[in-house]
Amino acid sequence: MATPLYTQGRAPIVTVYGVGNLHHLTYDSHTNGGTVFGMLPTTSESTTNFLLGFSQNYGGYAFYWDGEGEAFWRVGLNSTERLPVGTSWQDATSVWFGESPILGVNVEADVAAAGNGGEGITVYYVPNDLD
Repeated sequence: MATPLYTQGRAPIVTVYGVGNLHHLTYDSHTNGGTVFGMLPTTSESTTNFLLGFSQNYGGYAFYWDGEGEAFWRVGLNSTERLPVGTSWQDATSVWFGESPILGVNVEADVAAAGNGGEGITVYYVPNDLD
């Protein structure tokens, strides 16, 4: 991946298949903001796309999928590169602002110290009919 994530408009899009939850953690605050975790559910039996946003106030992000089917992430809906998504907070996909992502990061201690943002996190549903 030549250009780091969260620079030049590059953010991960996670594609999941089936019912489940995409969990997201925002941590390493550069200000007095607290670490926040939360999740967005999907009840779709087919495909759901999520855009993972960011804030200039945080340096670290982590996410995982707990659903019935496969999940992968990529940069842009038309990308042919499909990268794996973590399956728990002990085995999460982690992205540091401006760097390449890492699979298999244990952020369990960060989650334990975080506030629960519920569905009020920087993750957004991407409609399937953007054409």
